[in-house]
Amino acid sequence: MRGHRTSVVWGAHPPPPAPPARLARHPRVLPREKLREGAFDVREIGEEEIGALGFEGLAPLFFNVQGTGYVSDSGHFAARFEASYDLLLTNTLILQPQFEVNLYSKSDPARLVGAGISEIDTGLRLRYELDRKFAPYIGVAYEGKFGQTASFVRRVGENTSGVRFVFGIRSWF
Repeated sequence: MRGHRTSVVWGAHPPPPAPPARLARHPRVLPREKLREGAFDVREIGEEEIGALGFEGLAPLFFNVQGTGYVSDSGHFAARFEASYDLLLTNTLILQPQFEVNLYSKSDPARLVGAGISEIDTGLRLRYELDRKFAPYIGVAYEGKFGQTASFVRRVGENTSGVRFVFGIRSWF
């Protein structure tokens, strides 16, 4: 069409906001990511307020990843990272390895938490999807505490690691 021209008039509506800087700078790190920028969570825990900011998405090779950073008004920082992968044994039988790590910037003996890598939780779940929205599962998980966290836990007489069996139902609607 000769002379065809499209113009955009913003009028009373402001232009759309620019994408977050993280998405603009690293578009290929997590191509299907969700930045939980709007989910800034503030909770009162005793005298302390804690804020959280996180992301979740599908990394290359179809790894499901999640990360959340926490900051308190007293200057404590913490982070939790999770990753999992769905191995399809059949169309309905799925084996899911999972890994989670917790990190802290400062020790907090009252909460039995040490600085650095504090806890690792890893495991395998086998689920049978009766429907995409409903799937019972069974599995095994290992939890270990490390560094100063392990020292704090030992002092109160608890175990620093353990294996547990898990079962449940995964559902969404």
